[in-house]
Amino acid sequence: MIFQFLYSGAQSVNFSTAGKCSRMPSADITNSTFSLSLENSEFLSRTVIYFEHEDLDNWVKQLKAKGIHFDQEPTDERYLWREAVLHDPSGNKIKLYWAGENRLNPPWRVEIRT
Repeated sequence: MIFQFLYSGAQSVNFSTAGKCSRMPSADITNSTFSLSLENSEFLSRTVIYFEHEDLDNWVKQLKAKGIHFDQEPTDERYLWREAVLHDPSGNKIKLYWAGENRLNPPWRVEIRT
């Protein structure tokens, strides 16, 4: 997957990952793109964008080598996800994470009985 961050509409930083989508293992995501652009007017965003990647620590290392700043390094969270946090140029929070089985089947999951 290739993500492109546009800074002031002129500069961009590209990074990519290879492989299959974790939520849809049969989906080919090698030709997918994601773009963010800088908003010049005032606004307040409470949106959090999540991207899951199995090799989170290495992915963060690659992004940092390309100049991407992280507000939080990959950290094991109490809800059993490993997360890194950054913000896009407009201030939107982005969480890169790896949850594995815990995303869909956490130990505290309540089974629905019929």
